[in-house]
Amino acid sequence: MIKLVTLIPRKPGMSREEFIDYYEKRHVPLAYGLFPQIAKYTRNYGYGENLHYAGRASTIVLPYDCVTEHWFEDQAAYDDMMAQFGNDPAKFAGIDQDEANFMDKEKVVMFLVEEIHSDI
Repeated sequence: MIKLVTLIPRKPGMSREEFIDYYEKRHVPLAYGLFPQIAKYTRNYGYGENLHYAGRASTIVLPYDCVTEHWFEDQAAYDDMMAQFGNDPAKFAGIDQDEANFMDKEKVVMFLVEEIHSDI
């Protein structure tokens, strides 16, 4: 499987509860409706303070409100979804406009990952 990870900060002035509510009730159904290539879609909402020993002193507030994971069955499914952004500007505009309702889009980070599991 291919996994796309997105680090998402909420829109300034929006509470954590408003962010989660909008993401879950409005954006998730929109994304599933537009992109059937997504095989699995997980949102991980952080809470509390930065717990890493080196970062606790310098970063009290978490820099992201959600770590989102999108899974795709294979590279072809991911490529097909990405091609839609170039081939269907209206679809891209719709998702882009919706993201602006709850994300601080200037600070969003998105990247593909290789997931490695440990046998413990």
